[in-house]
Amino acid sequence: AWNYILNSLNMVYEQFIGPLFFLLGQGLNTLILQPLVFLQFPVSLQIVTAGLIFAALSLFLRHVLKIKEHDDEFRKKFAEKYSIQEDIAKLSDWKIKSVMYEHVDRELDEYFNTYLAHKYARYAAVYLLPLFMGEIWLNNVFSPDNLYDIHGSSYVLPLPANSMGIHGLTVSALFLLAWVLGLIVFAMAGKLINKSDKKK
Repeated sequence: AWNYILNSLNMVYEQFIGPLFFLLGQGLNTLILQPLVFLQFPVSLQIVTAGLIFAALSLFLRHVLKIKEHDDEFRKKFAEKYSIQEDIAKLSDWKIKSVMYEHVDRELDEYFNTYLAHKYARYAAVYLLPLFMGEIWLNNVFSPDNLYDIHGSSYVLPLPANSMGIHGLTVSALFLLAWVLGLIVFAMAGKLINKSDKKK
């Protein structure tokens, strides 16, 4: 039975997932890397540009999935549910009060746990999916062998010999730095734009 499951998974990967990721990678190469190569961007700037584009994608997905709206709605509803305890405190019968408190606490726990599960799923789609997709794609395009053929080193940015033993920046490290920087800069820019719009 276990071998049957493994064979089925292998078949799904080979016939569907593998070709899908290949087509996706080819599309990203055409849309992002080929124009940069045409403009004679070095590999490091190609990776930085890709990191910034994927950061913008993360923020776009955040807007589409309405992350802020979901968080605001949770805080509002949680406060409303929590305020019920103030009404319970006014009850004179301690037995009824105890049962009501227990019921409300259980309801709050369930609501909070459901919110956390949904929040994790949304944040994974917004941040982890673009990050891992970009990392896998670029590490496939700029493998250590390809980088060595380009400039004689398996690192994107080789560093001179140093006491820390750091030989250079890898594809993953440079992409991650650009992605995080992009998130910060684009988010700050978005807040400034929203503030200027409100003033108008």
